[in-house]
Amino acid sequence: NMIFYVVAAGSGLSISTMFMCGYLPGFLLTAALMLCSYIIAVKKKYPISEKKNWKENIVIVREALLGLVTILIVAVGIVAGVFTATEAGAIAAVYAFIVTTFFYKTMNMRKLMVCLLKSLKTLGTIMAIIATSSAFSYCLAYLKVPTMVANALLSVSSSPAIGMLLMIIMMIILGCFMDMGILLILLTPILYPVAMSFGFNPYHFGLIMVLTLGLGLLTPPVGTSLWAGCAIAHMPIEKVIKGFLPFYLTYLTVLVLIVVFPIIALALPMSLGYAV
Repeated sequence: NMIFYVVAAGSGLSISTMFMCGYLPGFLLTAALMLCSYIIAVKKKYPISEKKNWKENIVIVREALLGLVTILIVAVGIVAGVFTATEAGAIAAVYAFIVTTFFYKTMNMRKLMVCLLKSLKTLGTIMAIIATSSAFSYCLAYLKVPTMVANALLSVSSSPAIGMLLMIIMMIILGCFMDMGILLILLTPILYPVAMSFGFNPYHFGLIMVLTLGLGLLTPPVGTSLWAGCAIAHMPIEKVIKGFLPFYLTYLTVLVLIVVFPIIALALPMSLGYAV
């Protein structure tokens, strides 16, 4: 999605720098969601696992190292430019199959077939949503709805703060109905010049777009990630949405912090000597 933004902006932005801008906000968002989860777990008295001593923890980590390499393949491979995000997913899947089959010995061909059959249900749900979302997105783009909405909202005020607030509201609303990747391609050429005229840093604005539109992955009626999670957990979306409310609030709080304090996004690339 960051690559989509950089390409759609068409201003010679660096993909590596864009990636670097995402690490600290990513850690911040993760920590905030962890805290939210902890508070809910304590309040509802969810059961906790048995406490392990340091020796047991070391053994557990050592046994998990081969599996954890999967994360490194994806993260390092994409950042280093070795392969794309899609390729990283495929390579990580092959690596995971090799590790679980020949090292952990928890996978065999029979279990693999069962996994593939189970994943088909989830895949079918997600692909159906993406297909209908793409058709709907095509109609909206053909009718120039994003452009009209953007012009209507941005004509309200010339204030950077009000302009950013309106852009965020617009992205959240459109994110509920359209796929994130398509929206980045459609909205970036429209909103990028406006944000630059307001004096926003291009990388900071890119991160705001990715985070804001990312919220659309968790909101109905499209919500690709939301539907995937519900399918895997066998939970009705109506019940899941109610439980999501504290997390929506947490997500929006972190988004506001990142908007107000650009240094959260820019500190890491600046410290590493990247041009921002």
